[in-house]
Amino acid sequence: MSIKRGSAVALLLPWALFMAFLLWAWRVDDLFHAAPGYGDVLEVVWGVEWYADHFPSTAVLSYPMIFYPHGWPVATFGCAPGLLVALLPLYALGGAVFAHNAGVILAQFVAFAGMYRLARRFTPSSFASTVAALLFAFWGCRWARIYGHLNVLLGTALMPWMAWGLERAFRDARRRWLWLVLVGGLWALALTSILYFAWLGGVLVAGWALGRWIGGRVRWRDALVALCGSTAAAVALSAPVLVVFLQGYAAIDAASYDIYHVNHWGASLNSFPVPFVFHPWLGGWARWLYRGPVDESGVANLGLIASLVALAGSVGGRRERRRWPLLSVVLVGLVLALGLTLKWDGVMVQVPALRSLNGVLWRIGQQLKPALFPTDSPPPPFDTALPLPALMLAILVPFWEAARVLNRFVFVAGIGFFVLVALGLQRVRRLPLRLLLAALLLVEFVPPPSGSVPYPPPPHPAFAWLRENAASGDVVVDLLAPAPGTLALANRPRTLWATREHSLPTVAGTSAVWPAYTAFLNQWLLDHPHPFGRSEFAPLLRAYRADYLLLHVEGENECAMLEEVGGDIALVECFDPPEGPSPWPYSICVLQVEPSRTPALDVVLREGWSTPEGWGVWAVGTTSSARWAATASEDTRIAWEAFPHCVSGAHQTLWLEVNGASVATYRWDGCAPWSGEVVVPADQVHVGWNELRLHAAYAVSPAEASGGANPDPRPLSVGFTRLTVEQ
Repeated sequence: MSIKRGSAVALLLPWALFMAFLLWAWRVDDLFHAAPGYGDVLEVVWGVEWYADHFPSTAVLSYPMIFYPHGWPVATFGCAPGLLVALLPLYALGGAVFAHNAGVILAQFVAFAGMYRLARRFTPSSFASTVAALLFAFWGCRWARIYGHLNVLLGTALMPWMAWGLERAFRDARRRWLWLVLVGGLWALALTSILYFAWLGGVLVAGWALGRWIGGRVRWRDALVALCGSTAAAVALSAPVLVVFLQGYAAIDAASYDIYHVNHWGASLNSFPVPFVFHPWLGGWARWLYRGPVDESGVANLGLIASLVALAGSVGGRRERRRWPLLSVVLVGLVLALGLTLKWDGVMVQVPALRSLNGVLWRIGQQLKPALFPTDSPPPPFDTALPLPALMLAILVPFWEAARVLNRFVFVAGIGFFVLVALGLQRVRRLPLRLLLAALLLVEFVPPPSGSVPYPPPPHPAFAWLRENAASGDVVVDLLAPAPGTLALANRPRTLWATREHSLPTVAGTSAVWPAYTAFLNQWLLDHPHPFGRSEFAPLLRAYRADYLLLHVEGENECAMLEEVGGDIALVECFDPPEGPSPWPYSICVLQVEPSRTPALDVVLREGWSTPEGWGVWAVGTTSSARWAATASEDTRIAWEAFPHCVSGAHQTLWLEVNGASVATYRWDGCAPWSGEVVVPADQVHVGWNELRLHAAYAVSPAEASGGANPDPRPLSVGFTRLTVEQ
């Protein structure tokens, strides 16, 4: 079915079908006062308002209310500065939520038009190109981005235009550099919306140029020029955003991802040829075919019918050289989307014969990237997993693992895949069969309709209590219980939004990039079940200046944790959720971190100490250890007041070490107390736990020293009335 170019039907039919799909899928009833949902939408709306209030001042680069105590470099936000600045004109027209909604709709128009133009370069059929463009624009793993991943939605909308520009560059030698600059500019626009496109855009350009070269349609020099030229343009145009991102990333010593985290977000092989797992009608069937995690690692779904049609469209690729760029990006994109190791239903495929190879790869990775490969040898199931090319890239290429959600490389594959669908549809000669097949394809890709929730969201009653009762300067920690007996930081968009409601900084935050000190606290919580019963929990919270804990009661795990509250942490009150749609459709319990009972001893006493008494604490034995948690590698002052356990004829000496390095020594000539302090330089202080060790020249029990007059059997060395750490 090929409609005559220039006819009214040819002009109107594609956009009529597009509008029909859009009206079905987009159910937001008020662009100015409603959103498709909460969740990540709150991040985007917050970001637009923050930029509107502070841009172009440098104050826009830091938000002090999350990731306390050092705040959030906003440039590390998933919605990079380029996108938020671009949304400001829409904000001026109708506000922040309007900017988000209009951005979603605009992204759909751009995606549809780009894929339609690209498909038309490979097929004369306007109808087949229209179907391909509809499938791409409303593809489930794209459409799911309407709930706050506007950066991904806009970035992927530009990708068909990048491929289209590359085709023009290869076919128009006279203006090649102009087209390559255009491709680089589009790449930069995507990259300055979300930094994932540093890799996604690069793989698309490299894969397309590779396909052109393999197909014999360009010389290798021309392919290399296309790659280098567009890359140079993209880097030059996106340099300001890259610079502020790298500055913010370095400022917080951003936590690195380990291989467990990165590998999880790779797609399972059997998640590709199934309908969208959240399809309004076929979702249950898709989840029967693919039984792995139904999270972002499982949404790289290309459809069953579409996969068969694309396979038919790829037939003849060896003879028809023009298809090689399509085949190249599909193959490269799918292989990279699978992640570091091959998985089926979310479980790593095991090949025992690969144990030796995996051991070698792991040791190389451990040498080059110890944060990504945290152990000396691969633990099960990595020891016998089937490695994929992305694993070698993660080992050898700097920052490759920063792409994190590797299944998003399916967007690269989609650029070629949907054009192949158009070619496969075109191969059906009989018009009724072609129409039937097109209908089946469109049904398979019908997106789930969006929701519509009011904006601004209603605040939670717990936040009203904090506004009325918390003191200025108080700090909260948002927590949830992801597993029985285990707490974790509630790092998510609603935590960011809540700071607008209660006006208190929180130790938790949002975004995929966490400060090292945030990651440390979160990992400690995950590694130490039942924390309320641990003596170091309250001191650790005080190291973050926490005054209140907000426990988000999302289920039975949090309810069970409330039964364990005690020690220096007290339950204040639990508050029911607000009525109607809310980002917090559950109770929130406010807990208070009480002041230390021994403020003069604010370190965590570990080994070699007596039980603290009203006056202070004895160091027992000749070696004692304590530790404190640091939120930054910065100069730290340790202060003390100490006196020796005096023994006739002996002179006590005390040595203090911090993280293995000597920082102070003192020898008593008598029994008078010694007050001292030392500033430990920043390069000796680690984010997380720091170790303080004290060594005494002798330790003698009062019983021994008094000849039995004092029955105390403890070997005492030095008494401390004060031992504090201050950053």
